[in-house]
Amino acid sequence: MNKNNNLHKCKDCNSFDSIYQKSAYSFDETNLGICALNQEIVEKEHICKFYKTRVKQVETITPEHIDAVIEDVQELEKIFYNFDC
Repeated sequence: MNKNNNLHKCKDCNSFDSIYQKSAYSFDETNLGICALNQEIVEKEHICKFYKTRVKQVETITPEHIDAVIEDVQELEKIFYNFDC
């Protein structure tokens, strides 16, 4: 079993920031990026032992959010069913 199969690529690392190149109408992503841990420029497909997974963005739903959604739904019911309250 090859040891490199178990390592992750830099493009999926939390410490990797892509480098963009300016074109005529937009910014195009290049195959290079900056590694914050090694402080060097690396390729996207580079394999490193300092890999850190990206933090997943989790949004917490509070009772205040649910109350706001309930109020919005009630307002929509009034609009669609022509209730005068």
